[in-house]
Amino acid sequence: DSMQVDVLLQSGQPGMSQDAHTMLSEFPATRDELYQYDAIVAFDPDWTQLDATQVELVEKWVSDEAGGMIVIPGPIHTSNWIRSTEHAKLRDMYPVVFQQRLTLLDDGQFGGDLPMALEFERAGREARFLWLADSASDSELAWAGFPGVFGYYGVKGEKPGATVYLRVTDPEAALGDRNPVYMAGQFYGAGQVLYLGSGEFWRLRAVDPAYFEVLYTKLVRQVSQGRLLRGSTRGALLVDRDRYELGETVVLRARLADEQHEPLTLESVTAQILRPDNATEPVKLQADAERPGMYLGQF
Repeated sequence: DSMQVDVLLQSGQPGMSQDAHTMLSEFPATRDELYQYDAIVAFDPDWTQLDATQVELVEKWVSDEAGGMIVIPGPIHTSNWIRSTEHAKLRDMYPVVFQQRLTLLDDGQFGGDLPMALEFERAGREARFLWLADSASDSELAWAGFPGVFGYYGVKGEKPGATVYLRVTDPEAALGDRNPVYMAGQFYGAGQVLYLGSGEFWRLRAVDPAYFEVLYTKLVRQVSQGRLLRGSTRGALLVDRDRYELGETVVLRARLADEQHEPLTLESVTAQILRPDNATEPVKLQADAERPGMYLGQF
């Protein structure tokens, strides 16, 4: 397996060098330009540089084409676009709710003097894309050597339906008995969006130089799976992870199109589940009223 990485450095100057296959001079502006990519990793992006057509393009690429996004806020650009009505669709894709107003506490979320440990939620412990080693126990030992992060962007919390994987142990910003969100993800239509509270996973190199590359490779593959595993241009089946324990509920999502490749308009469809004993079970998927062509069910 391999990845091709193109880089757009919004603050870059013509002629500067980056470790990339291609240096982009501007964000993709057409379907042909954007749809060649499986994932976008955005470090403190200045989304205000995107016009309305590009915002619509990104939203459709994620929701309809199963594009994956890893989004990392930062102290420079994030506060400039999170209240922009022109970029509401981008904000909708994030699995977290941003603060309605900036406070001194929010301003101080970056640049602490001491590291803050990361706390794994159950979903984080079960997520294989967060494993730094070949087994859960070895991965847990590897993460135990990571002292933590020195800052993060303060958000109000996760959105309904989002999955929180990591929280940051900041006693000054704890919400009741819960620490602030550091990593969360959600499906947005057929695509996945993963939110990281800061871009500090490079600090894993101090524990083992390979960990940073291992982690980001798995993160990119996780959010790209909808595009990498699609077997048809008319449909895709999506689950939030590839392994479940006996007795766990599997939430099944489907993106379906008709013969004209327009969103399917049936009220429901039925999937056939093949169980380990070779028995089959029908599962009814109901249409998502807010997203034409999306169907939801569980078993």
